[in-house]
Amino acid sequence: MTWNVVYSTTAPTNQNVVATLNTSEPVTFDMGTSSPYSFSENGSTTLYFHDANNNDYSVDIEVTNIDKVAPVVTLIGSGSMTLIQGQTFVDPGATWSDTKIDKFGTSLSTGNGTITTPNTGSVDINTP
Repeated sequence: MTWNVVYSTTAPTNQNVVATLNTSEPVTFDMGTSSPYSFSENGSTTLYFHDANNNDYSVDIEVTNIDKVAPVVTLIGSGSMTLIQGQTFVDPGATWSDTKIDKFGTSLSTGNGTITTPNTGSVDINTP
């Protein structure tokens, strides 16, 4: 008998991940296990099953790509600033933290560019 495990996603996600065991023959699951198996957090388990001839099998499945904790981005300075007409804007920056550092790498990308202030009014700055 052959089998493979297919995961609903292997990309980083903040959702549950479903692991489905596909087999070349019909099987019966044992010891309270079943397929598909839903992971709500990172972890592993073993699926136990047998075929029509009562041959026993097991397969270990593991998920490591769930991250349900949002990163925290903190602005340095005020979230709203006032500039005098013609004054140059200097971005004070931001700091960040995340439970999974590999999600973003080791740096935080901030917006760049020039904001001219020849007119009065407000300008929203959005970073990609």
